[in-house]
Amino acid sequence: MSQEQKHVFISYCWTSSEYQSFVRGVADRLMSDGVNVTVDIYDLKEGDDKFSFMEKMVNDPGITNVLIMCNQNYKIRANNREAGVGTETQIISKEVYEQVQQSKFIPIICEKDENGSAYTPSYLSSRIYIDFSSEQSLNENWEQLVRCIYGQPQYQKPGLGEKPSYLSEEFNLPSSSISAKFSILKQAIINNKNNKLLYRNDFINACDEYVDSLRRRSAPTVNIGQLIIDDFSKLKVVRNCLIDWIALELKLNPATELIDPLINVLETFAGFRCRPEGLSQWGENWFDAHRLFLVDFVYYLIAILIKYDRFDLIHKLLLEKYYIYNDYTYQKEYRDFSTFYYGGNESINQALGKQYYSPAAELIRKNADNPELPFDKLVEADLLILLVVLVNDNITRWYPQLQYYNRHHQLELFARAEKKSWFNKIATATGISNPDELRVKVQQGVIRLDMKSWHRFDYSFWECLNLDKLGTL
Repeated sequence: MSQEQKHVFISYCWTSSEYQSFVRGVADRLMSDGVNVTVDIYDLKEGDDKFSFMEKMVNDPGITNVLIMCNQNYKIRANNREAGVGTETQIISKEVYEQVQQSKFIPIICEKDENGSAYTPSYLSSRIYIDFSSEQSLNENWEQLVRCIYGQPQYQKPGLGEKPSYLSEEFNLPSSSISAKFSILKQAIINNKNNKLLYRNDFINACDEYVDSLRRRSAPTVNIGQLIIDDFSKLKVVRNCLIDWIALELKLNPATELIDPLINVLETFAGFRCRPEGLSQWGENWFDAHRLFLVDFVYYLIAILIKYDRFDLIHKLLLEKYYIYNDYTYQKEYRDFSTFYYGGNESINQALGKQYYSPAAELIRKNADNPELPFDKLVEADLLILLVVLVNDNITRWYPQLQYYNRHHQLELFARAEKKSWFNKIATATGISNPDELRVKVQQGVIRLDMKSWHRFDYSFWECLNLDKLGTL
């Protein structure tokens, strides 16, 4: 960044003493922000050559910017080339027209017409301006002006990265069939067609086929960490379509029995974390993109069920036993909900260029782009899962990795659960209707999960869960 002294020339039209005070206020405020200002109020004295003074804006190499204070009078005089403004206009417009990319001249809108349109001279009509037309807009946009003068915009264009590794893959499978199948299913649900279950199966099968197609069947030729990141990004379309389907069912057909389809989806996706059948050689982390995809989908699933008050389904899903393949023996067995947990591996951190406590949580945060479920709702879902695990001994573990990003500590669901009506929602999810019993079970769960060894969290989970106040109102 250039360290030269910033120096601006202010061009304006004498309109009234009040307006002159406004211009002087802008000049004074710029001076207080370290910007030298040349303005006739301070710098044009009796006996000075006013034309020579005006020409300073282009002839003085120390002038880094010219602020053109545009109001109704300035526009009229500039367009008609009247008086001092007319002279300045001839000087400025020549520079503007001859140097199209010139950012030296900054229009400042000080007044708008009755339709809210800026009073801008014709030669500046295509230029991007800064709005100072009211006290509020001046205060809101002041930083924009100062940043512009100093050449430090709020948003810096990032450096050019490398071509995504997945574009170099031998295959590039389209996901369009998933979107197409969902569109058909969506219309069937909206119109309550009798054959909507067939369309649902077609849609889920399309999701399964796409997820399966991204499993490694040969040794990766690129960095495994970057490959996990890229494949996870490609799997996001499945997550989004599935969550849209679930939300649609919950909104339009709340009586629809979803537990079995959801269990089947989870069991199928869990199977994709293992090597494809017939593959005799594989790497330990070849399928980590699918492990990451699965835990990401789980967070979204619980979050959408919270949104639509289906705590009964949350209870069933978390307490369910899932018949899935063992990652190592390749034999099916019953596993509890904790089997869906995944926290990432060191190769992802290497690809990200930073040591995250949970690289999986960081990628989930970066890919949280569902407007219906902002990332805070995933953090809330993660905390509810932890609570259910704490009070149910038959779920062996859960590490609340998204809580690394818990900015509020106490999230809406748990804050509201001071009221009994909201506590009843949590009671449905946990299966424990008595707040005192819940607190006792949580204390036992803290010991069982050895939470005292979780030193990376700088706050109390007891307080995050609002346990002292649950069901007290």
